Amino acid sequence: MKAKRNFRRYVWKMNEGRRRAVARVLAQVTEQTRAVRMRSRRDPEKFVIVTRCTYPGKQWRGSFFDQHGPWSHFNAETIADALRSLCGERVPGIGPSWGHAGQYVVERVI
Repeated sequence: MKAKRNFRRYVWKMNEGRRRAVARVLAQVTEQTRAVRMRSRRDPEKFVIVTRCTYPGKQWRGSFFDQHGPWSHFNAETIADALRSLCGERVPGIGPSWGHAGQYVVERVI
């Protein structure tokens, strides 16, 4: 019984950390936001830029870069969905999350 309670507490703490990370990032974004640059805490040479997408049917694109240039991207319906995915939240339509709580920090909002 104690193991089950400890597991529930662990899951609750994980979810609470994710919720706080999402709230912290979304608080910096407004309706007029055109782009967001986020840096990886683990590897300072890696960063993500979330901008408007030119791909039909999607509104926002997250592009990953490192010291060698771009290495991946994903598309999202809204900027909030893109940022929630980078904070570790599973967003329908995007697939698995592209980060975890606190992995990426906002460097610049344009």
